Amino acid sequence: MDVRLHIERLVLDGVNLTPSERAVLVRSFQSELSRLIQVHGLSDGATQGFAVPSLPSCNASTTQPFKAAGFGVELARSLYSGLGRPRE
Repeated sequence: MDVRLHIERLVLDGVNLTPSERAVLVRSFQSELSRLIQVHGLSDGATQGFAVPSLPSCNASTTQPFKAAGFGVELARSLYSGLGRPRE
């Protein structure tokens, strides 16, 4: 199955990232989201197309020391959990 996911905008209120942190966060986010979809699949509703205007905040801590890679993984997991239960 070919999956195409378009994320128009990702807003992280209160998180100030350097350009290198932003790049690390994006790479880890994309990698983890791809992994979750490959391993667990998507719900039938998600495969038909959908829009999610917003998601609740994830459990990742933004306190120091900030780790962009870990934060990207947690963001991906939060988004994936908002896509509904995967197919059985």
